[in-house]
Amino acid sequence: MNLLIIGNGFDLGCGLRTSYSTFGDWMESNHQEIASYFYEMGLVNLHSQENESLWMNFENALSCIVPNDIADYSLLYQEKLNNLDDYLKEFIEFAQDEVEIEKKFMYLLSDFCGVILSFNYTQTPNKVGYVGEVIHIHGTLDTEVVIGHNRTIDFSDPEGDYFMSLYELAEEELGNPYRIDELSELCGNISGRYLKNFEDNYTAAKRKIGDLEFDKIIVCGHSYNDIDRRYFEYINEDHHNAQWIFTIFEDGGGNETRAREYEKLLGFRLPAKYVKYTNIFELYDYFKCNSSQGH
Repeated sequence: MNLLIIGNGFDLGCGLRTSYSTFGDWMESNHQEIASYFYEMGLVNLHSQENESLWMNFENALSCIVPNDIADYSLLYQEKLNNLDDYLKEFIEFAQDEVEIEKKFMYLLSDFCGVILSFNYTQTPNKVGYVGEVIHIHGTLDTEVVIGHNRTIDFSDPEGDYFMSLYELAEEELGNPYRIDELSELCGNISGRYLKNFEDNYTAAKRKIGDLEFDKIIVCGHSYNDIDRRYFEYINEDHHNAQWIFTIFEDGGGNETRAREYEKLLGFRLPAKYVKYTNIFELYDYFKCNSSQGH
């Protein structure tokens, strides 16, 4: 049996409008004031069309929001960013609305994959008629969604990257630089709120996988980012005999470099295979040739 791990690139390849730049445009059109706050607070340039403007950058930015002034930070934290989950759900509804997905993927998924582990909030496999197990490790529109980072930051550390900014803000806004502890706590609260609980998320997914053993683990449309690497470590520990196959989008902004770093750090028992593509449907022929070996 095979495990297919899918990320946002899978949805993009199937025609969904789930890119980060599209999210920025949607925020500007539907929540302009909040989009402005996101930009001012350093949550990545919503307008950027460059490859580096990825969801992983947005998630990383959630770890280290430093306010420009106290009023803005309080307003953002209490009234704006608190609703981030709701904005994401609204956007996903928009992104997958009235999208026709190529039906031949149903055969690919059904013939080659025993279980799908999805990092997406969308129901793309189900929309093409896949009836196997789909595990959403970060939730769906019908559940709580998970977005966040993997960094633990001590904002009160004098040697840290953010200490001086907070020290000067405490002096300017609060009239006392030694009140930096209050600001450090505020920053720590929001950073901690979006710190992913990898162990709990994976444990919940693992319950659904049960005692299944996988011959192959195929990764499709994932950015191989540092944030989610912990999940891959857990999977590799539980299925260390599996053959890993990394699919690489040719214009993926460094995907192959990050994937090879994954292989180096995770220490697979078998060398990983790399399959490059420019259109996700090119993978259909490749997997079709291998389907008889894994289901």
